[in-house]
Amino acid sequence: MINQWKALSFRSLLFAILFSNWLYPQHKDRTIEDITLSCVYEAFTKGGVDLKKELESYEAFLVQNNFLKNKSGKEYIAFLKEMNRINYIPATRPNALFIRLLEADFKTNYDKDCVLKKVITEGNFSSLSDFKNTKLHQLEQAVKKVMYRNEADFKTISKVHLDILDESDYEKPYFKTMFLLSIALGSNEEGHEVFEKLPPLPDN
Repeated sequence: MINQWKALSFRSLLFAILFSNWLYPQHKDRTIEDITLSCVYEAFTKGGVDLKKELESYEAFLVQNNFLKNKSGKEYIAFLKEMNRINYIPATRPNALFIRLLEADFKTNYDKDCVLKKVITEGNFSSLSDFKNTKLHQLEQAVKKVMYRNEADFKTISKVHLDILDESDYEKPYFKTMFLLSIALGSNEEGHEVFEKLPPLPDN
């Protein structure tokens, strides 16, 4: 099956993407975020990790330890603003979670063709420009530019997210999952905080 996908010409592949909405109308409710997230889950499952369950537990940990007041999108935006202000991730994570995520070897398990295959069979894009207009694509491109300029500190990355995403985006499974995953991999081990807990900014 994999070889069959690779054998598709560019023209036929383009045709399939352009007309996926007509060919597969039963999947009209699927979005690029849903499709990408399913591929991420599949990759971690191959590594023996139930990512959804792990990150739900981690989100509860963040709330219990007052890194988030609650699980709302508003709190995620507040977290990013604090991250931008102190230029560090204002949270810790259980070391056991970090080890499980590393042992899953996501990069090795992630199939780059997974998203493409699912877009062709499950997507709802009327044209290629639809994908370019998604926040997922905009965010990905903005982060790539930051990485290319070697400006990928916490302050800059958080600003990119704040410029593109809003509270409603962090109510969506894809953005919430990727945000929690980033915190879990990038924050310091529980009990070894290296950031300074600064007082909140005054309300203006």
